[in-house]
Amino acid sequence: MMYDVHHRQDEKLPRVLITISGWVTGATNGDHQVIRDTWAKEVAKYPNLDYRFFIGDGTPVSTEDEKRIESSVQHATKGHKMKALTTKTQAPFTYTPKDDEVIVHCPDGYLYLGFKSWHSHKWAIDHGYDFVFQCFPDTFIDVDKLMASGFENHDYCGIGLGGNEKNFASGGSGYWTNHKAIIALLTEPVDDWAEDRWVGRALGRHGIHLTFDQRYGNTDQKRQPRRNNNFITEHLADTPKVYSQEMMREAHRLSKTDEPPTVRPQNPSVRNRQAGQPPRTTTRRPLRNNLVQDWFDTHPRK
Repeated sequence: MMYDVHHRQDEKLPRVLITISGWVTGATNGDHQVIRDTWAKEVAKYPNLDYRFFIGDGTPVSTEDEKRIESSVQHATKGHKMKALTTKTQAPFTYTPKDDEVIVHCPDGYLYLGFKSWHSHKWAIDHGYDFVFQCFPDTFIDVDKLMASGFENHDYCGIGLGGNEKNFASGGSGYWTNHKAIIALLTEPVDDWAEDRWVGRALGRHGIHLTFDQRYGNTDQKRQPRRNNNFITEHLADTPKVYSQEMMREAHRLSKTDEPPTVRPQNPSVRNRQAGQPPRTTTRRPLRNNLVQDWFDTHPRK
């Protein structure tokens, strides 16, 4: 047993990078910091594991690229379309990144997340990483479970959007790509505002298909990482939910316990629709995305 341990230490471990599609506002309002204060602290336990936030500096995409993604927005849901179009214009870039933040040459808005993912995968390859786990600032990760998940056995791995086995993995729940998949992805033009859908379709054109793994938690609130279950991630605030940093702190705390899953409050209009009732009338001013609290007020672009 002692010899086995000694020999394993001499083996070359695959280099793994967690790429987080951050943005300037997340860097300045504390969204990045709460990750540093929670699950990112556990990254240091693994000598072959790193993480980086990726922020766009506002460099415009080409006219051809712009046309491709704008046409895809027409089929987006109301909430996603609003987020994409209202974050399209970016203020002049003046941000100075921290050591774990990487500035890439693309716009920073929601509409351009596919370009940010392209650049983050390119950065990973250029810096010698073998595997990428792509996620977002509202993705909670149980790092120990992530590293023990068997990711090295697959080209492309995650959970289908909505928990269903489809041809692309949910970006909010996070997904894996290996060296082969990354190289294939970098040959494909970005043609969709939904970066996870673009990744799945692009890889499919190269014969690389999703390995479905239900351990990556999605919008089902019963699928939250706990010490006594095998769930690896949780998407804390899929559209139209409003993300708060307390969600990340609480998800991290709960992941160390055996507490049952918690059910977060739902938008009243959603509850009424599920019950087959008409939405409540309200005297509140109309809010974008049908959010109880306006996402754009809490995440300003400056």
